[in-house]
Amino acid sequence: MSTDRQPASSPNVFGSLDAMLTPAVLGNLLGTRVKSITQEQYVVAHRSANQLYQIWLETESRRKRLILKEFQPHRDWVMRLTHDTLTREAMLYRHGVYAAMPPEIVIPILAVARHSDTWACLMWDVSADLLAVDTMQSETTARLLIHHLAVMHAHFWNSPALSNPALGLSSLEDFITVLAPSRVRAEIDQGRAHPVVELAARGWREFEARAPADVVEIVQGFQQDPATPVALLQKLPKTLVHGDYKIPNLGIDSRGRAVVLDWQDATLGPAPLDLGYFLALNAKWLAFDATTLVEMYRTSLADRGHELSRETIELGLVCGGALRLLWQMVLNNHQDLEWWYDMVRRVAVSC
Repeated sequence: MSTDRQPASSPNVFGSLDAMLTPAVLGNLLGTRVKSITQEQYVVAHRSANQLYQIWLETESRRKRLILKEFQPHRDWVMRLTHDTLTREAMLYRHGVYAAMPPEIVIPILAVARHSDTWACLMWDVSADLLAVDTMQSETTARLLIHHLAVMHAHFWNSPALSNPALGLSSLEDFITVLAPSRVRAEIDQGRAHPVVELAARGWREFEARAPADVVEIVQGFQQDPATPVALLQKLPKTLVHGDYKIPNLGIDSRGRAVVLDWQDATLGPAPLDLGYFLALNAKWLAFDATTLVEMYRTSLADRGHELSRETIELGLVCGGALRLLWQMVLNNHQDLEWWYDMVRRVAVSC
């Protein structure tokens, strides 16, 4: 194996792309003889600024595709706004977090490599397993996504391994405020506009104009000074929070396992943060109402020994969903806006 190989908790960590993308190395990783490699840009709709490539391998029996994801900190608004200097998606692989996942969760990263001042991830091609975007999901799929999220959270409940600073997990303050109005305005003012950032700026203006005045005041207060919600979150049990648990990043494989992509928003925090984000983005494509989905999640978590109060769940939903995405819910005329507004009010009282 190449001398560029680096010691790590997960085995396939390389010091450069050149060291990783060779027929000998990839053949060893895949357990087959690779005769040649072709790399081409992979043009697919996604909202990060990372660069994707198709890595085509000619083996003795067939042509096989892998996906290479190169992180670009100078262009990636998520990395910048969450102060990700380590490339946390790669670090979660490098330090064995993905390898420690429960069997219900699949992370399709095969290897990682150092690339200039950042990292790149080499992934299995799981496109056939990914869920259809902007399409109503079946009851079975909705149940699996909720259940597997709870399983993952229970598996990493208060895990000391997640306190390792080498993982580079997002701070809770960055997690909550990543798309807050002041932060997106600063990005635009500094000439770093991105479609998501621009849309969020417009969405928050619409939210301010259309939402009830008391809800606007609460949300803006938490965004401008997140110390109170962050302090409350810090007192709660913590787990691995994916941070971008939405249908475009998810799949169900032939064994009913959840395929989970895009870990750049990951943080260490209370489990309901993920549930809030999931409901804020995906509710209209799921076969149950939000209250039913929350109960499904609560029950799955309780079955694994972790009971959460209504107040804890609602704090997580507001911090993971409302404070990050009410702008999008307003723009999309989300059917549960009043449900979210009432929850914001209840959380404000408890704070």
